[in-house]
Parts: sequence; C-alpha cells; structure tokens
Amino acid sequence: GPPIQTLKDGRYVSKADPRSYTITNPRGGETQYRFKYESAGSMVFVVGLGPDGRIYGSSALPLELFVYNPETGRLKDLGNPTPVNGEIYSTVSLHGKLYVCAYPGAWLSVYDPNKPFRYGTSKDSNPRGIGYIGAGHLRPRAMIVGPDDKIFVGSMPPYGQLGGAMAVYAPSEDRVVENYRHLIPNQSIVSLAYEPKSGLIFGGSSKVGGGGTRPVEQEARFFVWNPYEKRKVLDMVPIPGDRAIVSMAAANGKVFATSVGSNTLFVYDPSMERIVHNGGISYGRP
Repeated sequence: GPPIQTLKDGRYVSKADPRSYTITNPRGGETQYRFKYESAGSMVFVVGLGPDGRIYGSSALPLELFVYNPETGRLKDLGNPTPVNGEIYSTVSLHGKLYVCAYPGAWLSVYDPNKPFRYGTSKDSNPRGIGYIGAGHLRPRAMIVGPDDKIFVGSMPPYGQLGGAMAVYAPSEDRVVENYRHLIPNQSIVSLAYEPKSGLIFGGSSKVGGGGTRPVEQEARFFVWNPYEKRKVLDMVPIPGDRAIVSMAAANGKVFATSVGSNTLFVYDPSMERIVHNGGISYGRP
C-alpha cells in the first residue's frame, strides 16, 4: 500500500481525495479539512476535423469528448462517448457522423452531432458504442476512411505483446469485416492513408510493441495494401534505421509520411511505385 504520511507530532493523513483530507491522532480523534484549488485541466490528447466543420478532440484520463466551433469560438465538453476511460486515439468523419476509437481496448463508437448526446449501445443511443475491434488492438493510433466507405484502423498491441493489427469496419454492415494481426510481423500499425487515384491503402509501422515489451525488429516499415485483393503489394524499409513512421497523408496522387529517428519527410508516388523525395525535418521530431 501507499506510505503513511506522518506529521512531526505523530498525527497522520488517514484519508484523502481531491477536495478533502483527514488527519488522525493515534491518541484519539480525527479532523477533516477541505480545500479549493484551480487545476490546469486535463491533458488534450488528440484533435481532428469533425463532420460539421468543427474541431473535435479528447482529453486523457479521464476521457471526455469536446467540440470547438472556430466560427463562434465556443468550446463545449460533450462527455464520454465510450465505456472506457483512457483517451480517444483516432477519429474520422463519414456521412455527417464522427467515429472515434479509444484506449484501452480500441473501443469504436459513432456520434451524430445533430442529435442529443446520450451514450449507450442500443440503436437509438448517441453516441452509440459499437464495441472492441478485435485481437491485436489496444491503442488505435490511426483511423481512415477507405474505399467503399469502409473504416480502416491501425493499432499498437496489448500490454506484453508484440505485433499490432489493422481492422476494417464496414458501417453498412455495422461490424468489423476484416482484422489482420502481424500485418508487419512484431510491429505496430501507427499510420495509415488512402490514396483514391490508385485505390490503395498505405501504412507505416513502429517497431515498438505493447507496454512492457522490448522491440525485436530493427526498423520501421512502409507498406501498401490492396483492399480489393486483401493483400500487401509492397513492404519496404523507407528510411534505414528509423524506429517509427508516425504520420501519413495522401494528396495530389502522392503519399506523404514522416519517419522518426532521422526525422525525415518522404514522398511515395504510387504511379511510379517508388519514393520520389526524402528530406530532413529541421524544426524538431515529428
């Protein structure tokens, strides 16, 4: 248990919570004290663009979903859209709804901003809890909308395990239709992008596994996934020696990614099937 906090005269703190504490005298009697304070607030863990042109984000421990309206400057705490209490790791917008995936367990929920906030798992709940997305998912680092309006989620694995996963959720069927563990053997899936001209999914790994593990692989990998053939069509080391490809986006027919270790931005051209640019990022670690 925690150490007992003892005062010079022998009295000790016997109870404590965020608003009060109790001092107990070993010779008999106790006194409760209350206090007020202004805290700095909970950490902002993630932010992203929502379906209504507003900014949505999550605090961490406890988990609260908040929304910011850039036109009015109004910030509102909506509440917890999940049954877990860690933090939301990733969000995407699709057909006017916000999908969120949260730690622990990679719990997926969907929220309609045009309806009252009342969390549950029934059909009329809002947000509606969909559930855990499958084996190999604990921290859902990346979530994107791919072809056929399917949602792809890449995650770090549970504590004590190596090898994350990529899941595919189909809103039209309201279920996870695919889940691929060890897509990159012994590595986590931490970044994803969909490039519509090629119709391909692009991803990046981290050699880091679940909490308490030590990496067994040496370098992060960049991969290309064909969602129709359901297979990898490319798996390569883009920047030798780097430990993670932490972010990725598609634009103008190309895929842009940042790699940690060397702190590099590299650009992949699907039409040429090769990296066409890489260069150091001079302003810090991405």
